[in-house]
Amino acid sequence: MAEKENNSWMIGVGIFATLIILWLINDRDKAINLLNSSREKNDSLANENQILLNTNKELINAVKHHEINMKSLKEMIKESNHIEEDVKKKITTLINDYTNIDVKVSNELVAAMTLIEAKQPTKAAFSLAKIVENLLEEKYSKSELFKEFIKKRNNGKKRNPVFNDFLEYAKDQKLIEKEEFHFAKGLKEIRNEEGHELDVKKHENTLATAFFTGIGLIMKLGQLAKS
Repeated sequence: MAEKENNSWMIGVGIFATLIILWLINDRDKAINLLNSSREKNDSLANENQILLNTNKELINAVKHHEINMKSLKEMIKESNHIEEDVKKKITTLINDYTNIDVKVSNELVAAMTLIEAKQPTKAAFSLAKIVENLLEEKYSKSELFKEFIKKRNNGKKRNPVFNDFLEYAKDQKLIEKEEFHFAKGLKEIRNEEGHELDVKKHENTLATAFFTGIGLIMKLGQLAKS
């Protein structure tokens, strides 16, 4: 009887121990699940924080880039205003000089100045190019050497000279330096485009070069006319 009671007691203890072990295992699994869940949440938060950090960096860089662009734009506008004022001063000097040389050229320079004031720079460059072409034509058109120069360029045949012919001959005669000739070709291109196309747009640097080239050539031709 006693042995039977002992067996029952041990079975009860075994069952209780088993329950305890199952409970501990269950708690351990819950703890592991909670730990894994916590890690996943931490990883998610870390990723979100990294995304926010990267987004902030991009915003900061975008703001800096915008500030740099605005600064560059302001500097370009300031430089553009300086260039325009310099061009107008030089044209004003030419207008006064040509009053005593060729009134027609002086009037054409006034027209070019008006176009600059009206914010039509390509048309103003066109006017300067026409003045240069007309002055070169007056200087060379009656020259027999120039006529021979044109015939050689046209396989021995006569033809009416164009702006490029006058520029080439002026370079050949050392009136225009190689660098001046290069820039004068740019002025010629603006003249051609403005004469055949609508609403021609050119970069400010291209226009500035064209203006100063045209002014320089007109000034040089005016000095030759004086002498």
